Amino acid sequence: MNRRKAVIKLAKQHHLIANQIKHFQHQAKAKRISKSQAIAIEYLNAKGMMKDHSLAQSINDLGFYGHVNELTYKAEWFRKTIMKISRVDISSRLCNICYYKNKDPTRKIREW
Repeated sequence: MNRRKAVIKLAKQHHLIANQIKHFQHQAKAKRISKSQAIAIEYLNAKGMMKDHSLAQSINDLGFYGHVNELTYKAEWFRKTIMKISRVDISSRLCNICYYKNKDPTRKIREW
């Protein structure tokens, strides 16, 4: 009987924390959308990134699909623009000043 009560109490705590996280994320997305004219989203190869075991848990926790859906919903609500950029575009490989193309970018390069 006590074990059952403890399990229920723990489940309530987990539910409370999950709701707090969702609330914070909704508020942060709404704030970001309301302050900007447009938001650009790059489609990433999530399945390919999941194969890298050092990143897999973090990527799974982020929930890319749900994040993009909520941003799209909130952008429609605030009548803002969402630009979806294909992952095959070379925007992350080009220098924004001189347009030099980096042939082989790696994760170790943080600024380009």
